[in-house]
Amino acid sequence: MKVDYGALYLDDAHPADVEHIDAALAYVDASHGGFGFMAPSSSYHRLMLGFTGGKMSSSEPDSAIFLADSPKEAQRKVKRAQTTGGQTVEEHRKTGGRPLECPVFELYAYHLMDDDAELKKIHDGCTDGSWFCGECKALAGDLLGGFLEGHQSRLAEADTAGFAV
Repeated sequence: MKVDYGALYLDDAHPADVEHIDAALAYVDASHGGFGFMAPSSSYHRLMLGFTGGKMSSSEPDSAIFLADSPKEAQRKVKRAQTTGGQTVEEHRKTGGRPLECPVFELYAYHLMDDDAELKKIHDGCTDGSWFCGECKALAGDLLGGFLEGHQSRLAEADTAGFAV
């Protein structure tokens, strides 16, 4: 018998039994070739913007940061990135920037900033024109440079310890 829909409804089950029922269903699924969980029906991905205004590409090295880039090279790429602030300081103060369309802000959001309050401060400062693109790029470059230094030193340690890298 083929079942089209995999939901199981137990109207009179006690809440304490739910964990036992879930475990039993996972066991039955795994014993019949499954993995013991429901596979997701879809996944959503958002691609980061490239630093040169288009998509990131290995054929255009300045459009992306690579883990093999030196910290200085990564900082140079960040400082040259196209941003969404005003063309002049006066224009930026008046109109602000558009952080949700900025590849440097995406670096903060996805990789560099764990603190949501600090990320919001950068977002709001960019939007209201009080945080300038140069300051934003300098901080992002410093954070990224520190990350790459740590990553590359750990990679070198793993290589000297005999791990295949």
